[in-house]
Amino acid sequence: MDAQTCQLCGASPATRFVVRRHVGMVLMQRVYRVDAILCAPHGRELASHFLNRTLVQGWWGVTSFFFNIAAVINDAMMLGRAGRLERSGPAIPIPPAPVSSALRR
Repeated sequence: MDAQTCQLCGASPATRFVVRRHVGMVLMQRVYRVDAILCAPHGRELASHFLNRTLVQGWWGVTSFFFNIAAVINDAMMLGRAGRLERSGPAIPIPPAPVSSALRR
């Protein structure tokens, strides 16, 4: 099995991170999803960014409360995954731009 490298900086080891951000609106809701192979620092940054935004924006709707709970649990699990990932130096320096703007679709 090949060792995976971070899509942003080339660091190894890296693993797959699937994070979700839920935005609740009174009558609608919007879900953002990122699926990427990231190293521990980039995975932690992405998961914490999505988790923080979801905790603020996810509750504002009739059904959003329940969908938001699932998004918060998922992002917390991804933060745990980043914490367990073995740390090593990046192949190239970590870019100063935040992960959220680099992976925006």
